[in-house]
Amino acid sequence: MSSAPHPAYLGTMDQQESRQPTPRPAARVILIGELHRVLLFRIILPAETIGGDDRAFWITPGGGVEAGESFEEAAVRELWEETGLGEVAIGPCVWVRNHVFHWGEHYFDQQERYYLVRIAGHEVSTGNFEEHEKELMVAHRWWSIDEMRTAEERFVPGEFAGRLAALLAGDVPDEPIRVGR
Repeated sequence: MSSAPHPAYLGTMDQQESRQPTPRPAARVILIGELHRVLLFRIILPAETIGGDDRAFWITPGGGVEAGESFEEAAVRELWEETGLGEVAIGPCVWVRNHVFHWGEHYFDQQERYYLVRIAGHEVSTGNFEEHEKELMVAHRWWSIDEMRTAEERFVPGEFAGRLAALLAGDVPDEPIRVGR
Protein backbone atom coordinates (compact mmCIF):
# COMPACT_ATOMS: atom_id res chain seq x y z
CA MET A 1 0.00 0.00 0.00
CA SER A 2 1.23 3.50 -0.85
CA SER A 3 2.36 5.81 1.93
CA ALA A 4 1.36 8.88 -0.07
CA PRO A 5 -1.07 11.27 1.65
CA HIS A 6 -4.72 10.42 1.08
CA PRO A 7 -7.01 13.46 0.96
CA ALA A 8 -9.88 13.28 3.47
CA TYR A 9 -12.53 14.06 0.84
CA LEU A 10 -11.69 10.78 -0.90
CA GLY A 11 -12.72 8.82 2.17
CA THR A 12 -10.66 6.17 3.84
CA MET A 13 -8.36 3.88 1.89
CA ASP A 14 -10.57 1.00 3.04
CA GLN A 15 -13.62 2.62 1.40
CA GLN A 16 -11.73 3.13 -1.83
CA GLU A 17 -10.27 -0.36 -1.88
CA SER A 18 -13.66 -2.01 -1.18
CA ARG A 19 -15.23 0.13 -3.93
CA GLN A 20 -17.82 1.58 -1.57
CA PRO A 21 -18.66 5.04 -2.84
CA THR A 22 -17.36 7.89 -0.73
CA PRO A 23 -20.07 10.42 0.16
CA ARG A 24 -19.40 13.80 -1.46
CA PRO A 25 -21.79 16.64 -0.58
CA ALA A 26 -22.13 19.25 -3.35
CA ALA A 27 -23.94 22.53 -3.91
CA ARG A 28 -25.17 23.60 -7.35
CA VAL A 29 -26.81 26.83 -8.46
CA ILE A 30 -29.64 27.30 -10.93
CA LEU A 31 -28.55 30.80 -11.94
CA ILE A 32 -31.35 32.68 -13.70
CA GLY A 33 -30.37 35.86 -15.50
CA GLU A 34 -31.88 38.25 -17.98
CA LEU A 35 -34.75 37.03 -20.17
CA HIS A 36 -35.20 34.00 -17.87
CA ARG A 37 -32.04 32.33 -19.20
CA VAL A 38 -30.08 29.84 -17.12
CA LEU A 39 -26.28 29.70 -17.04
CA LEU A 40 -24.84 26.27 -17.83
CA PHE A 41 -21.32 24.95 -18.36
CA ARG A 42 -20.40 22.36 -20.97
CA ILE A 43 -18.39 19.58 -19.41
CA ILE A 44 -16.39 17.01 -21.32
CA LEU A 45 -15.25 14.11 -19.17
CA PRO A 46 -12.36 12.28 -20.81
CA ALA A 47 -12.64 8.51 -21.19
CA GLU A 48 -9.40 7.88 -19.29
CA THR A 49 -10.84 9.62 -16.21
CA ILE A 50 -14.25 7.94 -16.12
CA GLY A 51 -13.72 4.74 -18.09
CA GLY A 52 -15.58 4.08 -21.34
CA ASP A 53 -16.16 6.87 -23.85
CA ASP A 54 -15.83 10.62 -23.42
CA ARG A 55 -19.01 12.16 -22.04
CA ALA A 56 -20.26 15.66 -22.74
CA PHE A 57 -23.12 17.45 -21.02
CA TRP A 58 -24.30 20.83 -19.73
CA ILE A 59 -24.54 21.44 -15.98
CA THR A 60 -25.15 24.27 -13.52
CA PRO A 61 -22.32 26.00 -11.67
CA GLY A 62 -21.39 24.22 -8.47
CA GLY A 63 -19.18 21.68 -6.80
CA GLY A 64 -18.11 19.97 -3.63
CA VAL A 65 -18.74 21.29 -0.15
CA GLU A 66 -15.44 21.90 1.64
CA ALA A 67 -14.79 20.97 5.28
CA GLY A 68 -16.55 23.38 7.62
CA GLU A 69 -18.75 24.86 4.88
CA SER A 70 -22.52 24.78 4.71
CA PHE A 71 -24.18 23.91 1.41
CA GLU A 72 -25.17 27.57 1.03
CA GLU A 73 -21.61 28.79 1.66
CA ALA A 74 -20.33 26.30 -0.91
CA ALA A 75 -22.87 27.59 -3.44
CA VAL A 76 -21.63 31.17 -2.96
CA ARG A 77 -17.97 30.10 -3.22
CA GLU A 78 -18.59 27.98 -6.31
CA LEU A 79 -20.45 30.85 -8.03
CA TRP A 80 -17.46 33.12 -7.43
CA GLU A 81 -14.94 30.48 -8.60
CA GLU A 82 -16.87 29.52 -11.74
CA THR A 83 -18.54 32.79 -12.76
CA GLY A 84 -16.80 35.64 -10.93
CA LEU A 85 -20.13 36.52 -9.32
CA GLY A 86 -19.80 37.53 -5.67
CA GLU A 87 -22.13 38.55 -2.88
CA VAL A 88 -25.32 36.93 -4.11
CA ALA A 89 -28.39 36.03 -2.12
CA ILE A 90 -28.79 32.28 -2.28
CA GLY A 91 -32.41 31.33 -2.79
CA PRO A 92 -34.20 28.18 -1.72
CA CYS A 93 -32.98 24.66 -2.28
CA VAL A 94 -35.41 23.42 -4.94
CA TRP A 95 -33.91 20.11 -6.10
CA VAL A 96 -31.78 17.34 -4.62
CA ARG A 97 -29.97 14.64 -6.56
CA ASN A 98 -27.68 11.71 -5.80
CA HIS A 99 -25.17 10.74 -8.43
CA VAL A 100 -22.73 7.84 -8.11
CA PHE A 101 -19.68 8.07 -10.36
CA HIS A 102 -16.07 7.01 -10.85
CA TRP A 103 -13.32 9.60 -11.02
CA GLY A 104 -10.01 8.01 -11.86
CA GLU A 105 -9.36 5.48 -9.13
CA HIS A 106 -12.09 6.88 -6.89
CA TYR A 107 -15.78 6.11 -6.55
CA PHE A 108 -18.16 8.81 -5.22
CA ASP A 109 -21.77 9.17 -4.14
CA GLN A 110 -22.36 12.85 -4.78
CA GLN A 111 -25.27 14.32 -2.82
CA GLU A 112 -26.24 17.51 -4.63
CA ARG A 113 -28.47 20.36 -3.50
CA TYR A 114 -29.63 22.81 -6.19
CA TYR A 115 -30.27 26.41 -5.11
CA LEU A 116 -32.29 28.93 -7.10
CA VAL A 117 -30.59 32.30 -7.65
CA ARG A 118 -31.92 35.17 -9.74
CA ILE A 119 -29.73 38.01 -10.96
CA ALA A 120 -30.29 41.00 -13.24
CA GLY A 121 -27.33 40.14 -15.46
CA HIS A 122 -23.69 39.22 -15.28
CA GLU A 123 -20.67 38.92 -17.56
CA VAL A 124 -19.26 35.48 -16.73
CA SER A 125 -15.60 35.36 -15.73
CA THR A 126 -13.84 31.99 -15.59
CA GLY A 127 -10.64 33.53 -14.22
CA ASN A 128 -11.10 31.86 -10.84
CA PHE A 129 -11.40 28.31 -12.20
CA GLU A 130 -9.41 25.62 -10.45
CA GLU A 131 -6.95 23.74 -12.70
CA HIS A 132 -9.21 20.72 -13.26
CA GLU A 133 -12.12 23.04 -14.15
CA LYS A 134 -10.04 24.70 -16.87
CA GLU A 135 -9.64 21.31 -18.53
CA LEU A 136 -13.18 19.97 -18.09
CA MET A 137 -15.42 23.03 -18.38
CA VAL A 138 -14.96 23.86 -22.03
CA ALA A 139 -17.77 26.38 -22.60
CA HIS A 140 -20.53 28.30 -20.91
CA ARG A 141 -23.69 29.94 -22.13
CA TRP A 142 -27.04 31.34 -21.08
CA TRP A 143 -29.83 29.03 -22.28
CA SER A 144 -33.53 29.72 -22.75
CA ILE A 145 -36.04 26.95 -22.08
CA ASP A 146 -36.93 26.80 -25.78
CA GLU A 147 -33.27 26.46 -26.77
CA MET A 148 -32.82 23.64 -24.26
CA ARG A 149 -35.92 21.83 -25.51
CA THR A 150 -34.72 21.88 -29.14
CA ALA A 151 -31.00 21.28 -28.57
CA GLU A 152 -29.46 17.90 -29.25
CA GLU A 153 -27.45 18.14 -26.06
CA ARG A 154 -27.51 16.40 -22.71
CA PHE A 155 -28.52 18.54 -19.73
CA VAL A 156 -28.00 17.47 -16.12
CA PRO A 157 -30.19 16.75 -14.29
CA GLY A 158 -32.51 15.06 -16.74
CA GLU A 159 -35.70 16.83 -17.77
CA PHE A 160 -33.91 20.10 -16.94
CA ALA A 161 -35.96 22.30 -19.30
CA GLY A 162 -39.29 21.10 -17.94
CA ARG A 163 -38.18 21.45 -14.34
CA LEU A 164 -36.80 24.93 -15.06
CA ALA A 165 -40.06 25.96 -16.76
CA ALA A 166 -41.95 25.08 -13.57
CA LEU A 167 -39.59 27.20 -11.46
CA LEU A 168 -39.87 30.16 -13.82
CA ALA A 169 -43.67 29.87 -13.73
CA GLY A 170 -43.48 30.35 -9.96
CA ASP A 171 -43.82 26.71 -8.96
CA VAL A 172 -41.07 26.83 -6.33
CA PRO A 173 -41.44 23.81 -4.04
CA ASP A 174 -41.70 24.18 -0.26
CA GLU A 175 -39.40 21.16 0.05
CA PRO A 176 -36.72 20.18 -2.48
CA ILE A 177 -37.81 17.81 -5.23
CA ARG A 178 -35.69 14.71 -5.85
CA VAL A 179 -34.51 14.78 -9.45
CA GLY A 180 -32.90 11.95 -11.40
CA ARG A 181 -29.94 11.64 -13.70
